[in-house]
Amino acid sequence: MNDVYFKAVLVFFVALITDAIWTYYIKHTSMGNAWRATFSSSLIVVASAFVTVEYVNNPWMVLVAAVGGGLGTFLLMKFDAKKEHEKA
Repeated sequence: MNDVYFKAVLVFFVALITDAIWTYYIKHTSMGNAWRATFSSSLIVVASAFVTVEYVNNPWMVLVAAVGGGLGTFLLMKFDAKKEHEKA
């Protein structure tokens, strides 16, 4: 597989996971769950650093990261909504 395509797929999934973690972080920060928020914050820094390095080297990766990030937030919010609906 071409190195650029591999990196694009990797950036997509790392951005997807990073935005899902952001959503998780915001939720647990607002709930006062310090340890979960702290762990999430650390993961966000590491994953964001990887994505940043990749799009500094190839500006097209910004688009890939944006799509992955948006999808990550959407999927986690849908998952949480389904979980809350099942509780009710």
